[in-house]
Amino acid sequence: MTDINVLDCTLRDGGYYNDWDFLPDLVENYLTAISKTGVHTVEIGFRFPPQDKFLGAFAYCTDDYLRKLPIPKSLEIAVMVNAKDLVSGPGTSADVVDRMFQTAKKSPVSLVRIAAHVREIDDCREGVLRLKELGYKVGFNIMQVATHEPAVLEEATRKISAWDSVDVLYFADSLGNMDSNQVTDIMGCFRKHWQGPIGMHAHDNMGNALSNSMAALDNGATWIDGTVCGMGRGAGNVRTEFLLVEMRRRGYGDFHADAIFPLALNDIENLRQTYQWGSNLFYFLSGAYGIHPTYVQEMLKTGDQNTSDAISALDHLHQDDARSYSHDRLRQALKLGTIDYEGTWDATGWADGRDILILGSGPWIKNHFQAVEDFIDRVKPRVICLNTSTPLSHDKIDAFAACQAIRVATESAHYGSLGAPLIAPAAEIGTETQATIGEGGLLDYGVCVTPNTFDFAATACKIPHQLVAAYALAFSNAAGAKRILLAGFDGYEPGNPLQEKMEEVFHIYQQLANSVPIVAVTPTTNSIPQMSLFAPID
Repeated sequence: MTDINVLDCTLRDGGYYNDWDFLPDLVENYLTAISKTGVHTVEIGFRFPPQDKFLGAFAYCTDDYLRKLPIPKSLEIAVMVNAKDLVSGPGTSADVVDRMFQTAKKSPVSLVRIAAHVREIDDCREGVLRLKELGYKVGFNIMQVATHEPAVLEEATRKISAWDSVDVLYFADSLGNMDSNQVTDIMGCFRKHWQGPIGMHAHDNMGNALSNSMAALDNGATWIDGTVCGMGRGAGNVRTEFLLVEMRRRGYGDFHADAIFPLALNDIENLRQTYQWGSNLFYFLSGAYGIHPTYVQEMLKTGDQNTSDAISALDHLHQDDARSYSHDRLRQALKLGTIDYEGTWDATGWADGRDILILGSGPWIKNHFQAVEDFIDRVKPRVICLNTSTPLSHDKIDAFAACQAIRVATESAHYGSLGAPLIAPAAEIGTETQATIGEGGLLDYGVCVTPNTFDFAATACKIPHQLVAAYALAFSNAAGAKRILLAGFDGYEPGNPLQEKMEEVFHIYQQLANSVPIVAVTPTTNSIPQMSLFAPID
C-alpha cells in the first residue's frame, strides 16, 4: 500500500479561536504526543505578513521562533500561506515569498502550503515557483471545491500540473457541506490532469468530516488532514484521534492514536470547553446553506442574539450567497428584532442582603478553582455561575444563569446535572430544554435589550447588550445584593468585540446612582474596582 501522510494542523487551524496564542506547555505536550502517533507532518501555523493587531506566535511562525521550540526530529514542519497575502502585497507573488522566506536549508520549515480560491490560482504561479527554487516542498490547497463545476476544477488542476512545482495538491471542504459521493467525484475530477499526490482537508459542519476523509483515502488520496479534538475554524475539522483509530482499523497504516488521548482529553479539551467549537445545528445549517462557517463562529462568540434571530440571519445569508466572510454582511443579517420579555419569577429577596459572587469563564478560575472555593467558604456569598463547565464543585453554586438562546442550545445537554436552579428568561429556553433542567428548575427572570440602558425590576431587567454578565448584574441588583463580587472576568484582548461590549456594560452600570457596588476579586483587564480573594476579610 502507498504510504499515507497524515498532516496534523491543530495549531494552525485551531488558532482561529485563540488568535494563534498557545501556551508553551501545551505546545510542548502537543509536539511530544504527536511525534509518538506515526504522524510525521505538523502544520504548525500560518506565516502571515505583519498585522495591525495582536496575534500569537503561531500566526507568524518565524524561523527564529520555530528554532526555539522543542520539535522532535521525527516531525516535518509545515506552514500555511494564504494566497490573498501572496497576491495582494507589493510586487509579484515571488517578491512576497522572498520577503517571507529564506532558503529551506536555513529554515526549520520544509513544507509550505498555499491556500487559494480558484480565482487566485493564476497569480500564485510565480510564488509557487519561487518556493520551489528556495528548496521547499510545496502543497497547494484549492478551497471551497464544492462550489465549482467539474470543468472549472479540471482547468485549475491542469494549470497547476503544468507548473511542475507542486508536490501535493489538496482540496478543502471549506464550508463543511460535502458528502462521500462528492468527495469521490472530486477525486475523479482532479485525476483528469493531475497525477501527483492528492490530499483532503475536511471540515465538520454537517458531521461528515471523518467519513469524507475516509472516502478520499478509499479513492486514492495519500495526504489527509486532522486536528486534535477537531480544533479548527467554525465547527472544526476531522478529529486526528478519530482519524488515526479508523485508519488503523481499516489498514491505512500503523498509527498509534492512544499517544494523543491524554492531550485530547486534557489540554485541548480544556480549550474546547472555553471556545466551544464543534458541530451543532447552526453549523449544520451553515453547511447546508453554503454559508462561510465564520458567520456562525462570530454569532456564537458574541452570543448577542436569540435563536430565531440567528436562524433568520442564516436564512438571510443563504439568500445573499455568503460563501466568503464579511463582518459588514453579518451586521446587516443581524438587524432583526429586539428582545423584550417580562418574567414570571420575582427575584426580590433572593440575595437577602448578602454578597453575590458571579463566576465568569475566564481561565484564572480553572487554574485556581480551589482558592475560589476557599473564598466562598470564608465569605459565604450567594454564588451565580455563568457557564456549565465550571471546575468548581456544584454544591458551592446557588444558581446558574443564561440569557442567550444560542448558548443555551450548545449547553443544554448539561442542564440535567446542574444541581441548582437556572436563572434565565423562559422566552429564550425551549420547553423541551426546560424539562431537562435539574434541581431547582427554571427561575424565569425576564430581559429587555435596550441600548445604553440598565434597569432592575423584580421580574425583569433592561440591559444594553444581551450578555449573560450584564443579565447577572441586573438580576443581582433586583435580588437585593449588598455587594457584587466578580471572579473569572479576566477580560479579552484589546479590539475584541466582547471586550468592548463588556467595557460598555461596566461603564453604564457604574454610572447608575442606584446600582450595587461591584468589585473583581480575581485579575481582570476590565475597568472596574479590584481586590484580591486572598486578602483578609474586612
